[in-house]
Amino acid sequence: MDTVERLFFGNAARVLGSIVPIIFSALGLNALAGKLLNGLTTADERQIILRGLPYNPTTEMNLALWALAQQAHADSAAAQALRETSPEQLAQDYRNQMLPPTLQHGLADFLGMYGHRGVAEIDLGLPRWSEDPAHILGVLANYLQLKNPEQAPDVQSIKASPPMDVLWFRLPRKLDDPHGALIRIGHGHAFIKLDRGEQWQIASIIPKGSYQQLRAAGLEELRHSIAETAPEFSDRVAGLTDWKQFSLLSVEADRLPRWYRPGLLLIGDAAHVMSSAGGNGINYAIQDAVAAANLLSAPLLAGRVSVEDLARVQSRREWPVRFIQALVNVLQDCLIAAALNPQTSFTVPGFVHWRPVGNIAARLSPSASGRNMSSRRTIRQYLGSSR
Repeated sequence: MDTVERLFFGNAARVLGSIVPIIFSALGLNALAGKLLNGLTTADERQIILRGLPYNPTTEMNLALWALAQQAHADSAAAQALRETSPEQLAQDYRNQMLPPTLQHGLADFLGMYGHRGVAEIDLGLPRWSEDPAHILGVLANYLQLKNPEQAPDVQSIKASPPMDVLWFRLPRKLDDPHGALIRIGHGHAFIKLDRGEQWQIASIIPKGSYQQLRAAGLEELRHSIAETAPEFSDRVAGLTDWKQFSLLSVEADRLPRWYRPGLLLIGDAAHVMSSAGGNGINYAIQDAVAAANLLSAPLLAGRVSVEDLARVQSRREWPVRFIQALVNVLQDCLIAAALNPQTSFTVPGFVHWRPVGNIAARLSPSASGRNMSSRRTIRQYLGSSR
Protein backbone atom coordinates (compact mmCIF):
# COMPACT_ATOMS: atom_id res chain seq x y z
CA MET A 1 0.00 0.00 0.00
CA ASP A 2 2.88 2.37 0.72
CA THR A 3 4.12 1.86 -2.83
CA VAL A 4 0.65 2.46 -4.25
CA GLU A 5 0.24 5.63 -2.20
CA ARG A 6 3.63 6.97 -3.34
CA LEU A 7 2.90 6.22 -6.98
CA PHE A 8 -0.57 7.71 -6.85
CA PHE A 9 0.00 10.83 -4.77
CA GLY A 10 3.39 11.51 -6.32
CA ASN A 11 1.92 11.38 -9.81
CA ALA A 12 -1.68 12.34 -9.08
CA ALA A 13 -1.97 14.90 -11.86
CA ARG A 14 -0.60 12.58 -14.52
CA VAL A 15 -2.64 9.59 -13.32
CA LEU A 16 -5.90 11.52 -13.08
CA GLY A 17 -5.23 13.26 -16.38
CA SER A 18 -4.96 9.88 -18.08
CA ILE A 19 -7.80 8.05 -16.33
CA VAL A 20 -10.55 10.60 -15.72
CA PRO A 21 -11.21 11.48 -19.39
CA ILE A 22 -11.59 7.78 -20.22
CA ILE A 23 -13.99 7.20 -17.32
CA PHE A 24 -16.12 10.24 -18.13
CA SER A 25 -16.15 9.39 -21.84
CA ALA A 26 -17.43 5.89 -21.12
CA LEU A 27 -20.06 7.09 -18.66
CA GLY A 28 -21.01 9.96 -20.94
CA LEU A 29 -21.48 7.76 -24.00
CA ASN A 30 -23.66 5.35 -22.04
CA ALA A 31 -25.76 8.23 -20.75
CA LEU A 32 -25.95 9.72 -24.26
CA ALA A 33 -27.17 6.39 -25.66
CA GLY A 34 -29.91 6.30 -23.04
CA LYS A 35 -30.90 9.87 -23.89
CA LEU A 36 -30.99 9.26 -27.64
CA LEU A 37 -33.04 6.09 -27.28
CA ASN A 38 -35.48 8.15 -25.21
CA GLY A 39 -36.73 5.42 -22.90
CA LEU A 40 -36.83 2.68 -25.55
CA THR A 41 -34.20 0.67 -23.66
CA THR A 42 -33.48 -0.09 -20.05
CA ALA A 43 -30.04 0.10 -18.50
CA ASP A 44 -29.94 -3.71 -18.48
CA GLU A 45 -30.63 -3.83 -22.23
CA ARG A 46 -27.80 -1.40 -22.91
CA GLN A 47 -25.55 -3.64 -20.84
CA ILE A 48 -26.18 -6.38 -23.42
CA ILE A 49 -24.34 -4.25 -25.96
CA LEU A 50 -21.47 -3.57 -23.56
CA ARG A 51 -21.09 -7.27 -22.82
CA GLY A 52 -21.01 -8.01 -26.52
CA LEU A 53 -18.25 -5.53 -27.33
CA PRO A 54 -15.12 -7.10 -28.82
CA TYR A 55 -12.54 -8.02 -26.20
CA ASN A 56 -14.82 -7.20 -23.27
CA PRO A 57 -12.55 -8.38 -20.41
CA THR A 58 -15.37 -9.39 -18.07
CA THR A 59 -17.11 -11.48 -20.73
CA GLU A 60 -13.83 -13.13 -21.69
CA MET A 61 -13.12 -13.84 -18.02
CA ASN A 62 -16.55 -15.41 -17.46
CA LEU A 63 -16.11 -17.65 -20.49
CA ALA A 64 -12.63 -18.68 -19.33
CA LEU A 65 -14.02 -19.58 -15.89
CA TRP A 66 -16.83 -21.59 -17.48
CA ALA A 67 -14.29 -23.46 -19.62
CA LEU A 68 -12.38 -24.33 -16.43
CA ALA A 69 -15.61 -25.57 -14.83
CA GLN A 70 -16.21 -27.84 -17.82
CA GLN A 71 -12.68 -29.25 -17.48
CA ALA A 72 -13.28 -29.89 -13.79
CA HIS A 73 -16.64 -31.52 -14.49
CA ALA A 74 -14.96 -33.97 -16.88
CA ASP A 75 -12.38 -34.91 -14.20
CA SER A 76 -13.95 -37.01 -11.43
CA ALA A 77 -11.37 -36.04 -8.78
CA ALA A 78 -11.68 -32.30 -9.51
CA ALA A 79 -15.48 -32.49 -9.61
CA GLN A 80 -15.60 -34.38 -6.29
CA ALA A 81 -13.30 -31.83 -4.63
CA LEU A 82 -15.47 -28.92 -5.76
CA ARG A 83 -18.69 -30.62 -4.65
CA GLU A 84 -17.54 -31.87 -1.25
CA THR A 85 -15.04 -29.27 -0.02
CA SER A 86 -15.68 -25.70 1.09
CA PRO A 87 -14.25 -22.88 -1.06
CA GLU A 88 -12.08 -21.73 1.84
CA GLN A 89 -10.50 -25.16 2.24
CA LEU A 90 -10.06 -25.46 -1.53
CA ALA A 91 -8.24 -22.14 -1.53
CA GLN A 92 -5.91 -23.38 1.19
CA ASP A 93 -5.32 -26.61 -0.74
CA TYR A 94 -4.51 -24.57 -3.84
CA ARG A 95 -1.88 -22.58 -1.98
CA ASN A 96 -0.43 -25.89 -0.72
CA GLN A 97 -0.42 -27.40 -4.23
CA MET A 98 -2.80 -30.14 -3.03
CA LEU A 99 -5.73 -29.80 -5.45
CA PRO A 100 -6.36 -32.48 -8.11
CA PRO A 101 -4.00 -31.73 -11.04
CA THR A 102 -6.74 -30.61 -13.47
CA LEU A 103 -8.08 -28.10 -10.97
CA GLN A 104 -4.66 -27.04 -9.66
CA HIS A 105 -3.20 -26.28 -13.09
CA GLY A 106 -6.40 -24.89 -14.57
CA LEU A 107 -6.90 -22.50 -11.67
CA ALA A 108 -3.26 -21.42 -11.87
CA ASP A 109 -3.71 -20.57 -15.56
CA PHE A 110 -6.91 -18.65 -14.84
CA LEU A 111 -5.35 -16.67 -11.99
CA GLY A 112 -2.30 -15.98 -14.13
CA MET A 113 -4.61 -14.07 -16.46
CA TYR A 114 -7.26 -12.69 -14.08
CA GLY A 115 -5.76 -13.03 -10.61
CA HIS A 116 -5.27 -9.27 -10.33
CA ARG A 117 -9.04 -8.84 -10.21
CA GLY A 118 -11.36 -9.15 -7.22
CA VAL A 119 -14.99 -9.01 -6.13
CA ALA A 120 -14.77 -5.32 -5.26
CA GLU A 121 -11.68 -4.67 -7.33
CA ILE A 122 -11.84 -0.89 -7.07
CA ASP A 123 -11.12 -1.28 -3.34
CA LEU A 124 -7.36 -1.76 -3.24
CA GLY A 125 -7.57 -2.80 0.41
CA LEU A 126 -9.32 -6.07 -0.44
CA PRO A 127 -7.40 -9.18 -1.51
CA ARG A 128 -7.06 -10.04 -5.17
CA TRP A 129 -8.20 -13.44 -6.42
CA SER A 130 -4.56 -14.52 -6.76
CA GLU A 131 -4.22 -13.87 -3.02
CA ASP A 132 -7.50 -15.54 -2.04
CA PRO A 133 -9.19 -17.62 -4.77
CA ALA A 134 -12.02 -18.80 -2.50
CA HIS A 135 -14.62 -16.77 -4.41
CA ILE A 136 -13.53 -18.23 -7.76
CA LEU A 137 -13.62 -21.75 -6.36
CA GLY A 138 -17.13 -21.10 -5.04
CA VAL A 139 -18.23 -19.97 -8.51
CA LEU A 140 -16.73 -23.12 -10.02
CA ALA A 141 -18.62 -25.26 -7.49
CA ASN A 142 -21.86 -23.46 -8.38
CA TYR A 143 -21.24 -24.02 -12.10
CA LEU A 144 -21.04 -27.74 -11.45
CA GLN A 145 -24.55 -27.59 -9.93
CA LEU A 146 -26.00 -25.98 -13.06
CA LYS A 147 -28.84 -28.19 -14.33
CA ASN A 148 -30.31 -26.09 -17.13
CA PRO A 149 -27.88 -25.96 -20.09
CA GLU A 150 -29.62 -22.82 -21.35
CA GLN A 151 -28.23 -20.96 -18.32
CA ALA A 152 -24.60 -21.73 -19.16
CA PRO A 153 -22.46 -18.58 -19.64
CA ASP A 154 -21.47 -19.61 -23.16
CA VAL A 155 -25.12 -20.06 -24.15
CA GLN A 156 -26.92 -17.27 -22.30
CA SER A 157 -26.04 -14.58 -24.83
CA ILE A 158 -25.91 -16.90 -27.82
CA LYS A 159 -29.61 -17.14 -28.58
CA ALA A 160 -31.25 -13.86 -29.52
CA SER A 161 -34.83 -14.65 -30.46
CA PRO A 162 -36.03 -11.79 -32.66
CA PRO A 163 -39.55 -10.54 -31.86
CA MET A 164 -40.68 -10.94 -35.47
CA ASP A 165 -41.24 -13.07 -38.53
CA VAL A 166 -41.54 -11.79 -42.09
CA LEU A 167 -44.34 -12.49 -44.57
CA TRP A 168 -43.17 -11.87 -48.14
CA PHE A 169 -45.51 -11.12 -51.06
CA ARG A 170 -45.61 -9.11 -54.30
CA LEU A 171 -47.93 -6.45 -55.67
CA PRO A 172 -47.96 -4.82 -59.13
CA ARG A 173 -46.10 -1.55 -59.50
CA LYS A 174 -47.68 1.37 -61.35
CA LEU A 175 -45.74 3.68 -63.66
CA ASP A 176 -46.31 6.71 -61.42
CA ASP A 177 -45.25 4.91 -58.22
CA PRO A 178 -42.19 6.41 -56.53
CA HIS A 179 -38.88 4.62 -56.98
CA GLY A 180 -36.71 3.09 -54.30
CA ALA A 181 -37.34 1.42 -50.95
CA LEU A 182 -39.82 2.59 -48.35
CA ILE A 183 -40.89 1.53 -44.87
CA ARG A 184 -44.45 1.99 -43.64
CA ILE A 185 -45.23 1.73 -39.91
CA GLY A 186 -48.60 2.09 -38.25
CA HIS A 187 -51.57 0.36 -36.57
CA GLY A 188 -49.34 -2.38 -35.18
CA HIS A 189 -47.99 -3.27 -38.62
CA ALA A 190 -44.76 -2.63 -40.49
CA PHE A 191 -44.10 -3.03 -44.22
CA ILE A 192 -40.92 -2.75 -46.22
CA LYS A 193 -41.39 -2.07 -49.93
CA LEU A 194 -38.60 -3.02 -52.33
CA ASP A 195 -38.64 -1.80 -55.92
CA ARG A 196 -38.41 -4.81 -58.26
CA GLY A 197 -39.15 -3.11 -61.57
CA GLU A 198 -42.68 -4.12 -62.59
CA GLN A 199 -43.51 -5.30 -59.07
CA TRP A 200 -43.16 -4.32 -55.45
CA GLN A 201 -41.62 -7.00 -53.26
CA ILE A 202 -43.10 -6.41 -49.83
CA ALA A 203 -42.01 -7.68 -46.44
CA SER A 204 -44.80 -7.60 -43.90
CA ILE A 205 -43.19 -7.75 -40.44
CA ILE A 206 -45.39 -9.70 -38.02
CA PRO A 207 -44.95 -10.61 -34.34
CA LYS A 208 -42.96 -13.79 -33.73
CA GLY A 209 -45.09 -16.93 -34.00
CA SER A 210 -48.27 -15.09 -35.10
CA TYR A 211 -48.54 -16.59 -38.60
CA GLN A 212 -51.16 -19.23 -37.75
CA GLN A 213 -53.25 -16.61 -35.97
CA LEU A 214 -52.94 -14.42 -39.05
CA ARG A 215 -54.12 -17.23 -41.31
CA ALA A 216 -57.04 -17.99 -39.02
CA ALA A 217 -58.17 -14.36 -39.31
CA GLY A 218 -58.35 -14.77 -43.08
CA LEU A 219 -57.10 -13.03 -46.21
CA GLU A 220 -59.74 -10.31 -46.02
CA GLU A 221 -58.36 -9.15 -42.66
CA LEU A 222 -54.82 -9.23 -44.03
CA ARG A 223 -55.80 -7.23 -47.12
CA HIS A 224 -57.49 -4.69 -44.85
CA SER A 225 -54.37 -4.31 -42.65
CA ILE A 226 -52.17 -3.82 -45.73
CA ALA A 227 -54.46 -1.13 -47.12
CA GLU A 228 -54.70 0.55 -43.72
CA THR A 229 -50.94 0.74 -43.23
CA ALA A 230 -50.04 1.46 -46.88
CA PRO A 231 -53.07 3.22 -48.45
CA GLU A 232 -51.31 3.49 -51.81
CA PHE A 233 -51.88 -0.26 -52.21
CA SER A 234 -55.60 -0.21 -51.39
CA ASP A 235 -56.52 -0.57 -55.09
CA ARG A 236 -54.18 -3.56 -55.54
CA VAL A 237 -54.67 -5.81 -52.52
CA ALA A 238 -57.71 -7.44 -54.14
CA GLY A 239 -55.22 -9.44 -56.21
CA LEU A 240 -54.10 -11.28 -53.06
CA THR A 241 -56.51 -14.22 -53.21
CA ASP A 242 -54.46 -17.24 -52.10
CA TRP A 243 -52.07 -17.97 -49.25
CA LYS A 244 -49.74 -19.49 -51.83
CA GLN A 245 -48.93 -15.91 -52.87
CA PHE A 246 -47.22 -15.44 -49.48
CA SER A 247 -43.93 -16.85 -48.17
CA LEU A 248 -43.15 -16.98 -44.44
CA LEU A 249 -39.62 -16.26 -43.26
CA SER A 250 -39.04 -17.35 -39.67
CA VAL A 251 -36.45 -14.90 -38.39
CA GLU A 252 -33.81 -16.44 -36.15
CA ALA A 253 -30.53 -15.33 -34.64
CA ASP A 254 -28.15 -17.64 -32.80
CA ARG A 255 -24.63 -18.99 -32.92
CA LEU A 256 -22.77 -22.13 -31.97
CA PRO A 257 -20.54 -22.07 -28.88
CA ARG A 258 -17.89 -23.91 -30.91
CA TRP A 259 -17.40 -23.58 -34.67
CA TYR A 260 -14.84 -26.32 -35.27
CA ARG A 261 -13.92 -29.93 -34.80
CA PRO A 262 -10.83 -31.78 -36.05
CA GLY A 263 -11.01 -31.51 -39.83
CA LEU A 264 -14.15 -29.30 -39.78
CA LEU A 265 -14.72 -25.54 -39.68
CA LEU A 266 -18.17 -23.91 -39.75
CA ILE A 267 -18.54 -20.30 -40.94
CA GLY A 268 -21.39 -18.06 -42.04
CA ASP A 269 -24.92 -19.28 -41.30
CA ALA A 270 -23.55 -22.70 -40.33
CA ALA A 271 -21.84 -21.06 -37.35
CA HIS A 272 -24.07 -18.07 -36.66
CA VAL A 273 -27.51 -17.25 -38.02
CA MET A 274 -27.96 -13.49 -38.30
CA SER A 275 -31.32 -11.76 -37.99
CA SER A 276 -32.56 -10.35 -41.28
CA ALA A 277 -33.32 -7.12 -39.43
CA GLY A 278 -29.65 -6.21 -39.55
CA GLY A 279 -29.03 -7.34 -43.12
CA ASN A 280 -25.62 -8.61 -42.03
CA GLY A 281 -25.77 -12.31 -42.91
CA ILE A 282 -23.93 -12.28 -46.23
CA ASN A 283 -21.47 -9.61 -45.07
CA TYR A 284 -20.43 -11.57 -42.00
CA ALA A 285 -20.24 -14.82 -43.96
CA ILE A 286 -17.81 -13.20 -46.40
CA GLN A 287 -15.76 -11.76 -43.55
CA ASP A 288 -15.62 -15.24 -41.99
CA ALA A 289 -14.34 -16.65 -45.28
CA VAL A 290 -11.68 -13.94 -45.60
CA ALA A 291 -10.48 -14.54 -42.03
CA ALA A 292 -10.39 -18.31 -42.64
CA ALA A 293 -8.38 -17.82 -45.84
CA ASN A 294 -5.89 -15.52 -44.14
CA LEU A 295 -5.40 -17.73 -41.09
CA LEU A 296 -5.53 -21.17 -42.72
CA SER A 297 -3.78 -20.71 -46.08
CA ALA A 298 -0.31 -21.36 -44.67
CA PRO A 299 -1.34 -24.44 -42.62
CA LEU A 300 -3.26 -25.81 -45.62
CA LEU A 301 -0.30 -25.36 -47.94
CA ALA A 302 1.88 -27.12 -45.38
CA GLY A 303 -0.66 -29.94 -45.13
CA ARG A 304 -1.00 -29.52 -41.36
CA VAL A 305 -4.18 -27.85 -40.11
CA SER A 306 -4.50 -28.25 -36.36
CA VAL A 307 -7.50 -27.71 -34.09
CA GLU A 308 -5.67 -24.67 -32.75
CA ASP A 309 -5.57 -23.21 -36.28
CA LEU A 310 -9.33 -23.66 -36.60
CA ALA A 311 -9.88 -22.15 -33.15
CA ARG A 312 -8.02 -19.01 -34.25
CA VAL A 313 -10.66 -18.41 -36.94
CA GLN A 314 -13.46 -18.50 -34.38
CA SER A 315 -11.42 -16.32 -32.01
CA ARG A 316 -10.95 -13.75 -34.78
CA ARG A 317 -14.59 -13.69 -35.88
CA GLU A 318 -16.69 -14.47 -32.80
CA TRP A 319 -16.51 -11.08 -31.13
CA PRO A 320 -17.75 -9.08 -34.16
CA VAL A 321 -20.61 -11.58 -34.49
CA ARG A 322 -21.45 -11.33 -30.78
CA PHE A 323 -21.47 -7.55 -30.93
CA ILE A 324 -23.68 -7.16 -34.00
CA GLN A 325 -26.12 -9.80 -32.74
CA ALA A 326 -26.41 -8.02 -29.40
CA LEU A 327 -26.86 -4.65 -31.12
CA VAL A 328 -29.51 -5.90 -33.54
CA ASN A 329 -31.28 -7.74 -30.74
CA VAL A 330 -31.63 -4.58 -28.67
CA LEU A 331 -32.82 -2.59 -31.69
CA GLN A 332 -35.36 -5.29 -32.51
CA ASP A 333 -36.70 -5.32 -28.97
CA CYS A 334 -36.82 -1.54 -28.73
CA LEU A 335 -37.94 -0.49 -32.20
CA ILE A 336 -39.56 -3.39 -34.04
CA ALA A 337 -41.40 -4.81 -31.03
CA ALA A 338 -42.70 -1.31 -30.25
CA ALA A 339 -43.78 -0.78 -33.86
CA LEU A 340 -45.71 -4.08 -33.86
CA ASN A 341 -47.60 -3.31 -30.66
CA PRO A 342 -51.14 -2.28 -31.72
CA GLN A 343 -51.90 -0.98 -28.23
CA THR A 344 -49.41 1.87 -28.43
CA SER A 345 -48.66 4.58 -30.95
CA PHE A 346 -45.20 4.29 -32.44
CA THR A 347 -43.00 7.32 -32.89
CA VAL A 348 -39.62 7.08 -34.56
CA PRO A 349 -36.98 8.22 -32.02
CA GLY A 350 -35.77 11.72 -32.75
CA PHE A 351 -32.13 10.78 -33.20
CA VAL A 352 -32.85 8.71 -36.32
CA HIS A 353 -33.77 11.92 -38.14
CA TRP A 354 -30.26 13.29 -37.76
CA ARG A 355 -28.54 13.74 -41.10
CA PRO A 356 -25.61 11.38 -40.29
CA VAL A 357 -28.07 8.62 -39.39
CA GLY A 358 -30.08 9.38 -42.52
CA ASN A 359 -26.96 9.08 -44.62
CA ILE A 360 -26.26 5.65 -43.10
CA ALA A 361 -29.83 4.53 -43.82
CA ALA A 362 -29.50 5.74 -47.40
CA ARG A 363 -26.29 3.79 -47.86
CA LEU A 364 -27.89 0.65 -46.43
CA SER A 365 -30.95 0.94 -48.67
CA PRO A 366 -31.20 -1.67 -51.44
CA SER A 367 -31.28 1.14 -54.00
CA ALA A 368 -28.63 3.28 -52.37
CA SER A 369 -26.20 2.79 -55.20
CA GLY A 370 -28.74 3.79 -57.85
CA ARG A 371 -30.18 7.06 -58.97
CA ASN A 372 -33.28 6.79 -56.79
CA MET A 373 -31.82 7.45 -53.37
CA SER A 374 -29.51 10.33 -52.63
CA SER A 375 -27.09 10.08 -49.74
CA ARG A 376 -28.69 13.28 -48.47
CA ARG A 377 -32.10 11.68 -48.20
CA THR A 378 -33.25 11.76 -44.59
CA ILE A 379 -34.41 8.70 -42.72
CA ARG A 380 -37.80 10.35 -42.26
CA GLN A 381 -38.33 10.12 -46.01
CA TYR A 382 -36.95 6.59 -46.00
CA LEU A 383 -39.35 5.51 -43.26
CA GLY A 384 -42.36 7.12 -44.87
CA SER A 385 -45.27 7.59 -42.47
CA SER A 386 -45.14 6.31 -38.91
CA ARG A 387 -48.61 6.90 -37.67
